[in-house]
Amino acid sequence: MAKNTGTKNIIYMATKDGALTAAMPMVNGSLIQLFLTNRDVSAYYVGLFGTLVSIITVVGMMLCSYLSEKLPKPLKQYQWLYFLQMAVYLAMIPIGYFNMTPMVLFLVLSLVACGITFLSSWSGILGYKIPYMTIPFESYGAYTAASGAVTGIVGVASSFAFSAIINGNVGGNSYLVCICISFVLMLVAWYCTQRMKPVNDVYDAPSHNTMTVKKLLEVFRLPLFKKFLVPNTLRGITIGVTNSIALIALYMGLSEGQASMLPIICALGYVLASLLFHFLSKYMPLPVVAIIGSLLVLALISLPHDKPAVFLVVFLVAYVGRVLVDYSIPVMLIRVVPADIAGIYNAGRNILLNLSSTVSVFAVGALLGKISALWLLSACALAYIIGMIWYMVLYKKYMK
Repeated sequence: MAKNTGTKNIIYMATKDGALTAAMPMVNGSLIQLFLTNRDVSAYYVGLFGTLVSIITVVGMMLCSYLSEKLPKPLKQYQWLYFLQMAVYLAMIPIGYFNMTPMVLFLVLSLVACGITFLSSWSGILGYKIPYMTIPFESYGAYTAASGAVTGIVGVASSFAFSAIINGNVGGNSYLVCICISFVLMLVAWYCTQRMKPVNDVYDAPSHNTMTVKKLLEVFRLPLFKKFLVPNTLRGITIGVTNSIALIALYMGLSEGQASMLPIICALGYVLASLLFHFLSKYMPLPVVAIIGSLLVLALISLPHDKPAVFLVVFLVAYVGRVLVDYSIPVMLIRVVPADIAGIYNAGRNILLNLSSTVSVFAVGALLGKISALWLLSACALAYIIGMIWYMVLYKKYMK
């Protein structure tokens, strides 16, 4: 019985992952950047929008790490959080339908996006627990494979659909159509959480080992955390710049329709990087895989002006490199960070990543049009390669 329930849960979890990932570009991703630009919101405020969302992500991680451990019934929390995300996202429909002044649109959309982001941070933290409650341990590999496949397929398909809708100006209000599709995807994600049943109640009771600000501050003072401070910060800077790629693309001569293909590139890059990491990690050390990824990110320096097809192909190469690093670093740190502080250490590391990416997102919005995009991309690529070399040196030192 538990095995059958676990198999169904794998299907529901994988479908939920795919649906939610596909909806995110119209929540706080590249399509929202294009939507704001389409409605005459300046680059500065588009960057500020991304900054606010990033700040809420950091605050949400800190506060919700405590709440998720303190409150009982994680699966029930998870299900309610997905319902609330879907309910808040309903406000996007009138936002897409009515014409607002750029400043009013910025303020209203920021409020809605920050609300969803806060709820998403909470559900994301619970997401580390839920598979252990709903999937038998021996089936976890099957879940990982299914989730990756569904997320890749749904991500590519939805990205193609969103791009076609924006290019064709479907319905005379293409972004409203995209918002409605994203709402349906969030509805599917919520439905899937409702269908999941626990097979293990090990996390049902509140935890007495909760994360507090005091514990986080203790982690920030650890020598291990301090030594990885610079490479983690440099990596966050690159993540922030690449997350602002839609805005950069518009300033480098791509049309709105051409820039709407960037989610397709990211979805394809995710799939290709997953396959490449699976292959490379079998035949070479993880630091070498990370260095290869950072070298691919250097392709950002050669992103061309007014050549959309070349721009998309070059960004695909760079994005594959970024994802290769994203896969490599957590596994490297597992081998370096002591198990008794791994959870709190990673919470601190993720907060640092989000803080540094927040700064770089704001910098992109503030500096575009004032300095060449090439300078921003060069700084981004250079930060990544320096960060990865730093990671490799420290990793070798700690593994001796």
